[in-house]
Amino acid sequence: MPPGLKISIIIVASLIGLYLLFFLLVLFVISTFKKRLGKRQLALHLILQQRKDIILNMYALARKEKIDFEKQLKSAIKKLQKDEERHIHEHDILLKLSQIEKLSLDLINFLKTQRSFKKKEEFILFQKELEELDELKRQHISIYNHDVEGYNYWVRFLTYRYLFVLFKVETKKRLE
Repeated sequence: MPPGLKISIIIVASLIGLYLLFFLLVLFVISTFKKRLGKRQLALHLILQQRKDIILNMYALARKEKIDFEKQLKSAIKKLQKDEERHIHEHDILLKLSQIEKLSLDLINFLKTQRSFKKKEEFILFQKELEELDELKRQHISIYNHDVEGYNYWVRFLTYRYLFVLFKVETKKRLE
């Protein structure tokens, strides 16, 4: 074999090796982002659960005080009590969170009209917990969106894009 051909084969083999090595690195980065996105989604699900528990505890506390609820609010809380837990898709969780957030605001506004109840220490603590959960939710959504941007960058990386299309790896959507 001529020496020029050997050198050419070595160079081509080295380039292919580097290409594959970098591809493995990109796969590792993508899998890391996927794990982080899964953890953020789990955190949002836990926030949803905590918010639901607080609403139900506030309702139980108000029922102990013999407070009569509006029919619409009472039916929404009853529906929340019957709502079974399951894995929620990442974009459905925001819809569910906003529905529960609206219900909690309606409940708080209603309970604030009850003179005997609005100064109760438990009620004030529940309100503070809901505010903390709102802040935590905003933080997790922000971090989730940041991770989605990183994930999408590597999935759309020019030199490997066609391989990810071949393996049907799709980009993720931001939570708004």
